[in-house]
Amino acid sequence: ETEVMQQEYVGPRNATEETLCRIWEEVLRRDRVGIHDNFFSLGGHSLLALQLVTRIRDSFKVEIPIRALFEAPTAGKMTKYIADGNGQRSKLSPVLVSMQPQGTRAPLFFVHAVGGQVMSYVELSRELGLEQPFYGLQSPSADFFPSSDAGITRMATLYIREIRTVQPHGPYLLGGWSMGGLVAWEMAQQLVKQGETIKLLVLIDTAPPSGYREASDKTDEPSMLARFAMDMSRLVGKDPRPLAEKFLLLTPQDQWKMVQENLTSYGVLSSATAHAEMTALLDVFTRNFFALNNYIASSNNQQVVFFRASETPKHLVEPWTTLAGGGIQFYSIPGDHFTILKQPNVRTIANLLQEHISSLGGQHLQVLAVGAETTL
Repeated sequence: ETEVMQQEYVGPRNATEETLCRIWEEVLRRDRVGIHDNFFSLGGHSLLALQLVTRIRDSFKVEIPIRALFEAPTAGKMTKYIADGNGQRSKLSPVLVSMQPQGTRAPLFFVHAVGGQVMSYVELSRELGLEQPFYGLQSPSADFFPSSDAGITRMATLYIREIRTVQPHGPYLLGGWSMGGLVAWEMAQQLVKQGETIKLLVLIDTAPPSGYREASDKTDEPSMLARFAMDMSRLVGKDPRPLAEKFLLLTPQDQWKMVQENLTSYGVLSSATAHAEMTALLDVFTRNFFALNNYIASSNNQQVVFFRASETPKHLVEPWTTLAGGGIQFYSIPGDHFTILKQPNVRTIANLLQEHISSLGGQHLQVLAVGAETTL
């Protein structure tokens, strides 16, 4: 309770602050939120963050990127952010999101999954506490890379440039959930070639690269829109199965409409600009999906600690034993591919991560991997 009560209540001083305080209250379901009350300290999680940003966009007719919430997590700061207009926004990196910048330890850098967003790491960064700086790497827009050059190798090169703006030299602490683990793996390979050391490489729920996976039955391949819809539903904590049967009976045009309406009702898309927002999200998802499936990873001599989601079959993650030449140690964490990063499971991961970070003596390379990709 102390963290929530740390700020003395200060009420809104103008119309913008009043509207924002009301949005904070409604999204967080609290009776009274002041201008200095931090959204995340009041229990804001990834789905609520999406809803909050959507409500701000609808109320003020401004383009607010989701990462703005980390820069301006109080109604007071958001008022200034909106007033500053594009000047403030152009300073934000399209990739690096400062999710928890405080603390004296070496920063942790976590790469986005296939959807391209870093919201999945909200709970993890909070569980790691204020001593552990935490940065998310999110996908730039789909047109950022030339289409011929949108693979994981190219992403890793860009993301290394971004993390060097915060930490010019190693030893580095890298990680990622799902596809993010593959990008982090590639970043580690490139950094080692550049003479840097990687102190920690965390793979959360990452499937082995496609060359090491069992060939899937191609006759029943879901469409990209179906994959995207399933991924988004699970990200916001909804079960896609009740809608899946209905989805399959619709024309492609009506399938699109159904997904757009559902994502708008979940608070992921803003009603006024839903079509454009969904197009942008689907474009990033598609680009990342192909990058993920075309990536050829080389093995290394790193030691791997592997946390497997307990609902993930063991045989799906075994190819990592071939890739991680330094030996592998398996752990099992309750949950599936999506719930592994939600409470209470994420607390288990955070505690283990903290133990590993505390015990890191010397320059040895260690890989922590958590669970295995089940959706792809």
